[in-house]
Amino acid sequence: MKTNRKVLLGLLALVFLLSCALVPQQRVTEEPITPTLNLMSEKIRDSIVRIESDIGYGTGFFIAPDKIVTNIHGVAGSKTIHVKSEDRKMEWTVEGIAGHDVKHDLVILKITGEGTPLHLGNSDTAQKGELVYSVGYPDRKYIATAGKILKIRDGDGRIYTSVNTTFGNSGSPLLNNKGHVVGVHIASNPNEKHSYEIPSNTLKVLLASVEPIEPIGDWNKRPCIRAYVNYKHGKIKYYAKDYQEALAKFNKAIQLNPDFMHVYLYRGETKLLLGDHEGAITDLETAFKQGITLGFEDTAAKAIHSRGVVKLLRKDYKEAITDFDKSIKLTPEDAEPYNSRGTAKYKLGDYHGAIVDFDKAIKINPEDANIYNNRGNVRMFFGNFESKRGNLEKAQRLYKEAIIDFDKTIQINPEKAYYYHARGLAKEALGEKEAAKADFDKAKELDSNVGK
Repeated sequence: MKTNRKVLLGLLALVFLLSCALVPQQRVTEEPITPTLNLMSEKIRDSIVRIESDIGYGTGFFIAPDKIVTNIHGVAGSKTIHVKSEDRKMEWTVEGIAGHDVKHDLVILKITGEGTPLHLGNSDTAQKGELVYSVGYPDRKYIATAGKILKIRDGDGRIYTSVNTTFGNSGSPLLNNKGHVVGVHIASNPNEKHSYEIPSNTLKVLLASVEPIEPIGDWNKRPCIRAYVNYKHGKIKYYAKDYQEALAKFNKAIQLNPDFMHVYLYRGETKLLLGDHEGAITDLETAFKQGITLGFEDTAAKAIHSRGVVKLLRKDYKEAITDFDKSIKLTPEDAEPYNSRGTAKYKLGDYHGAIVDFDKAIKINPEDANIYNNRGNVRMFFGNFESKRGNLEKAQRLYKEAIIDFDKTIQINPEKAYYYHARGLAKEALGEKEAAKADFDKAKELDSNVGK
């Protein structure tokens, strides 16, 4: 499940934009991984199925001759569910639901007919650095992708991998070199190119406790499933920037399932975007606490980061830094909290500390124009500070470094007027009047309101 982080980062950018009125997402490429398992073999392909529902598509796989597992979020609320083979020459009818696990986003579908089940391995034997594979239907095509296990979380064994997954991979199996399932894909972080999988041993527990077959219509009436449906519709409204409607859906989801952690996260961010800072802090605090209790560190980290953004906007800079510190401790591989903490340090006048944080964020995510922009702005202010103190040589160096940052922002996003205006200010500070004018003119060409 993915949050609209760009919207919140836009709020952080606004902090700089207001300050600069007068004076101013990829990871580092890793070595290619060569698969040692034949991921295109019929033995594997025949076990992987495409899941189509009223609300979208995804992936599933046979865990028993007549049972398939996939994610709840791909089928909840759908009146019909279609299961198809890779070549679409075979289709199975879904009789009903054989079991579900809301906490881990898993559902078992009982089908008419039979298929070839994959072997469920022992996820407790999975190790960090181990080569793993995800096979599924991103972009409606059968695609196999290799990666490595980055982390195995203590407590529940949740697996973090470098496998590059995307929409349609929901419900894909995570295979080891033996072709055994060690996890089920549930989500990914597109900014950091990480995937998250529920361990196969959790799936085994669910499979061992299957219940009498429940019709899809009856299953959809369960409060916890109805909560899922409202949550999904709320996210659709959220990404469409229809925040009032999103809020109504999230309210309904929480009413149906008060323990739905991810809804509190989204509702908190929605309230933030609607200007309800107190309500946002309350929801984000709930999401953070539930994330810590349930072992969902990534959700807890996002929640505490977003709470820090609220405090940053309220000018509670020290408290914001405390929240960003917590987010970094939980997910040190995420660039966003470093970027946000750098913004807070800048607002406190800690220019050096801000630049250090932006350096870390850029190392993690070197293609984010927003981070270069923030670092460039801080270098501008740092240069102004040193200039007033009479340290002209240091000020000149900082202005030149700021220009390099703005060059990078323009290289990544050449259509944003403010980047040209900011670079123009840096060039003006260096006395490069003609070059500065060219940037100001370009900024006005893109947006006549910039610089006013």
